[in-house]
Amino acid sequence: MNELKTKNPKEKNKKKGLHFYVALGICILAVGVAAYTTYDSIVRFAGVEEDLTASKTQQKYQAYSENSAKSSPNAKHEKNFIPSQAKTNVQRKTSAKTQETISTNAKAKGVIVYPTSKNIIKKYSGENPVFSKTLNDWRVHNGVDLAAEQGSKIKAITNGKVKEIFNDAMFGTTMVIEHDGRFTAYYSGLGETTLVNVDDKVESGQEIASINNIPSESADGSHLHLSIKKDGKFIDPVEILG
Repeated sequence: MNELKTKNPKEKNKKKGLHFYVALGICILAVGVAAYTTYDSIVRFAGVEEDLTASKTQQKYQAYSENSAKSSPNAKHEKNFIPSQAKTNVQRKTSAKTQETISTNAKAKGVIVYPTSKNIIKKYSGENPVFSKTLNDWRVHNGVDLAAEQGSKIKAITNGKVKEIFNDAMFGTTMVIEHDGRFTAYYSGLGETTLVNVDDKVESGQEIASINNIPSESADGSHLHLSIKKDGKFIDPVEILG
């Protein structure tokens, strides 16, 4: 009996120690589970918050873009944007149409055009004699000499009617056109074959003949000798041509 009583306290202590470690293990496990659960909740919450923030940001950006498009002064222009090549094609078509309109209006209104180049190689002298290199003397020059290559086309300076075509010993083939501006023009130095005939009506800029030569001015090079009469008197052609 005494021996049994001596062993019991030790067994009780062993059982108490075992219970303590079991309880400690349970506590550690519980703490671990709680910590994991808390961490997982935090991560999920953070992920949800991030998604919500991203969604809100996207919504704000989309709303801002739509409002900007509505309020932008260039919004209409941007919608109707035309590539540069297309713009160029449109501009070319517009330019060609404009030139055609201008040309048509010019003929209708009888505007003044130069019969050939605007390069004047000899001016109108009025009553003042000038030296002639071809004839080697001094004489008045009652017109203007406009540089023109041999065979190049000559144009009517405005609307009118062909009154005469004749061959002059001094000025070669000459065409006389009575123009609508109530003046008469003498186109000299033409080829024998003309593009219009006597009594033909001509329009501003219409080709009427080609350049040949002027016997009395051959030393001055190839050119058109243009003289203009108004009210029966020679005037400076530049007053009409501008």
